[in-house]
Amino acid sequence: QLLTDTQLQLGRRLDYQKLKHDIEKVNQTFKKEGYELSFVSRTEFNAFNKTLTYYIAEVEIRQIKIEGNENNDEFYYLRELWVKPGEVYNLYRLRRDRFNLLRLGFVKFVSEPQVVPLERPDQVDVVYQVLEQKGNSTQFGLGYTTNKNKRFLFANFNLLNVLGWGETMQ
Repeated sequence: QLLTDTQLQLGRRLDYQKLKHDIEKVNQTFKKEGYELSFVSRTEFNAFNKTLTYYIAEVEIRQIKIEGNENNDEFYYLRELWVKPGEVYNLYRLRRDRFNLLRLGFVKFVSEPQVVPLERPDQVDVVYQVLEQKGNSTQFGLGYTTNKNKRFLFANFNLLNVLGWGETMQ
């Protein structure tokens, strides 16, 4: 799939200008598909059997961290992520996980996934910054409607992680 639109053709003489163009095209495809940190690291031509080999450098996720969580354990956030440590870095999949974290109901804000480079060039850590919502709240009120001059009472309970299971109750 990566090599479908390449200029180099089987059975043709190796042209280094076309090879350079093809490498750029493959790298653009990686970026377009969300693999921003992956690229063609080198190529190798074997004159004996006349094969051209592309070597791809992929960066995998060593660890995913949640920062800013004061009320809820990191476990409740990490269980909602589809991307797991050991997988190849893909920005689009990490952004989808960001929305999974927002849907939990524990947080007001989740940052874009931040990349933390490591000593090994083939690994990164990914960090999400979260801003948690205010904890439990209870609201009571009295209202009046002009329709048939009726009064009403209301109560609103918002409970976050009461049982320690990472639940939201309203």
